[in-house]
Amino acid sequence: MNGPKYKNEEILNPPAYQPTEHEIKLAKARYAMENNIWEMMHSLIQYHELNNGKEPSFPYTKEGIENEAKNAIEKWNKIMNKWDNEDDVIEAFVNDEWFQKCYVSGLSEIHSGDCTAFPSSCQRCHSEELFRIPNSATWKGKHEGYRLWAEFSADIDKHKKEEAEKKGESNV
Repeated sequence: MNGPKYKNEEILNPPAYQPTEHEIKLAKARYAMENNIWEMMHSLIQYHELNNGKEPSFPYTKEGIENEAKNAIEKWNKIMNKWDNEDDVIEAFVNDEWFQKCYVSGLSEIHSGDCTAFPSSCQRCHSEELFRIPNSATWKGKHEGYRLWAEFSADIDKHKKEEAEKKGESNV
């Protein structure tokens, strides 16, 4: 037995998508591009423009742009020093163990976060987006997501209370 099923559990935590190794490699490359390479390039482009006489626009400052460019170069050098095999360049940007724990495992997390009207990101939604698979949060908006989550949480509390009462009765 897998334990009790709670109200809305199947909706909030549908079966997880199982990505292929190829899909994992593509998602890691996408993550590296969107979260590492793009940021470094953006910093270096701003620095190049600054050195060619373009004034920084709000919220950027000359000092901030210079610091970001310096950090980008240091980060790039650190990553390139990790790169020891032409086939594993993405591994230099994105640690495989971390990616597995965060994003591949994230595909099986229960929906909780912005999709259920909580002020945080939902790891499952973020993972599904990174893998470019259909979002499994199929409800119509945050209000419905919140209702589903509230009913789910209330059902868990109800089961916990019932279990505690049973234990109290059996100890008498």
